[in-house]
Amino acid sequence: MTSFRSIAVSAFALFLVGSPAGLSRAQHAPTSETLHAPILKSEAIQAPRFIFRDMDGKTHRLSEFRNKVVVLNFWGTWCPGCVLEMPTLQALYDRYHADPKVAFLIVSGLDAPQKVKTFRETRQYTLPMYILENDPRPKGLDGGAWPATYLISGDGIIRAELQGSGNWADPSVPKLIERLKKM
Repeated sequence: MTSFRSIAVSAFALFLVGSPAGLSRAQHAPTSETLHAPILKSEAIQAPRFIFRDMDGKTHRLSEFRNKVVVLNFWGTWCPGCVLEMPTLQALYDRYHADPKVAFLIVSGLDAPQKVKTFRETRQYTLPMYILENDPRPKGLDGGAWPATYLISGDGIIRAELQGSGNWADPSVPKLIERLKKM
C-alpha cells in the first residue's frame, strides 16, 4: 500500500509539473514575489468535518478547535509552492503559538507521516503538522490548488481563503486574525 501511495503521489506530482494545467518549472514556479495574502470570503461557509492525525498517530477532528481561529493549510512536501510559503507560515505561527484563541493545522494529504516528520525536522519547523486520514482533501476544501489555506472563525465558518502560495508575513494577516478572534 505504501509503495502504491508513493507511486501515485509521484505520478500526480509529475502531472502537475509537466501538464499545462499544472506548474511548469521554467514558466510558473512560484517565487517570493508571487506570494499573496488571503482573500476574505463574501459568504459564510461552514467548514466541513474531517479527520486527521498528528505525527504521533493520534486522531483529531476539526471540531476540537471550536472557539478558536484556525489557520488550516493543506500542503505537500512535493509541492514547490507549499515549500515556498512554509517560512511565512512558520513566522505567523511564531507570532501566535502561545495564543490560546488561535490554532494552526498544517495538514498534508499526499505524504507519508515519516516524510512529513523528516521535512519538519530537517528544516527545523515547529509548526504543528498533521496527516489527513483518508482523502487528499475533504469535500468543501478541495478547491484544486496546492497549497490551499483557510482561516476559520471560532464558530466554524470559513472566513478567508487562499488557493495557492501565500505570504503569511503580510501585515494584513495578523489584522485579519485579530478581527476573527472577536467574532
